[in-house]
This record gives sequence, C-alpha cells and structure tokens, in this order.
Amino acid sequence: MRKLSSLSLALTLAGFIACSGPNDSSSNAEANAEATADNGAEQVQEAAQAVPGTSKAEPEEVKAGGTKNSMKEPAKVEAGAADSPEEAPEEATPVAQAAGWSAGDTIPSGIEGVPAIQILKVHRNGSGDPCGLGKMATLKYKAMLANGTVIDPGTRPFSFKVGAGRAIKGWDVVVAKMRVGDSFTIILPMKLAYGPSKGDLKFDMELLSVK
Repeated sequence: MRKLSSLSLALTLAGFIACSGPNDSSSNAEANAEATADNGAEQVQEAAQAVPGTSKAEPEEVKAGGTKNSMKEPAKVEAGAADSPEEAPEEATPVAQAAGWSAGDTIPSGIEGVPAIQILKVHRNGSGDPCGLGKMATLKYKAMLANGTVIDPGTRPFSFKVGAGRAIKGWDVVVAKMRVGDSFTIILPMKLAYGPSKGDLKFDMELLSVK
C-alpha cells in the first residue's frame, strides 16, 4: 500500500515537472527576448545620437576664447592704415592759370546769390600777374546785349581805377583777374551790370595796360 502511494506521488511529481518545465522555458525565452529588444533599442538610440540631424543633436562646439553666438571678428586693418595721416585737400585752382584762360572758365561774382561770370570765348591769353585791385587799368571793350546786339562799340579804350567803383561792378571783378594781353568774350549777370533794364550783358574785353 505504501509502495502504491509512493508510486502515485512520484508519478504526480513527474507530471507536475513535465507540465511546468515548458512553461519555465517559455518564460525564460520571453525574458531573454525582452532583454535583447532593450539592448537593441539602446544601440539604435546611441547610433542616432551619433548621426547629425537626428532628434538629439550634438551641442555646438564652442571655440576656444569664444561663445556659441560670438560676434564676427572685426575687419582687419591694413598695416599702417590707422596711423597714416589724411590726405591734404587739393588746393583750389586759380581762376587765371599759368596756361591761360579757356572757354567755359568762370569767375566768381563775389556776391551771394549772383551767378558766376562765364567766359564764352578766348581770343588771346596774356602774361604776367593778374591786375588786382587799386591799379589803373586801360581796357578795350565792346558791350552787347545777350543776343549779340551791340549797345556800345567801345571806340576808345577806357581807363579806370579797379575796385574804386568808377565802372560797373562786373568790370571791377573781371579786370582784377585779368593779365595784360588777356582778351575774351564774357557774359555778365545783370546784377553786375545795369540791372534788369538791359538784362545780362555780353562783353568783348582786352586788358591793354596796368599802372
């Protein structure tokens, strides 16, 4: 009887082991699969971190001595440029140059709001120094309206003290800049001549002498 009980117990235990064995193996396999999957996911995540443009981007490298958003370097200054002195402005070209007058030259009126005196045609260039103010000048001339109509043929030379108000204002300005022998045709603004009654005037002028 005891042998039968022992045999039944042994058979029962063997059946229990036979039934539980595969279940344990299955559990172990599932655990191993989960571990493998976890390891695979970690490897994928590590690989993604190493690839630029993935969701986890690497932080920008900070250069030595600077910051991530550092400003651009200032433009380089050429050697000696900062210490070089500024170029001196060119001197104003004299009204009467050594080479003489040319058509298109102008003589400043000297009065604010009054246009410059224009040289229309040069007949001859003289020599020497400009007449200047305060000297007696002898001038050969012919006066015309702007359209060329002659109003004073200037049959005789005219002598006057330059700058003393003994001639029209425009003559004081022009003759002061002329050299002996200079001969040209100018257009004189009305405010330097006889005013609106005659308008701008045209003159042929030649400086004969200065004393």
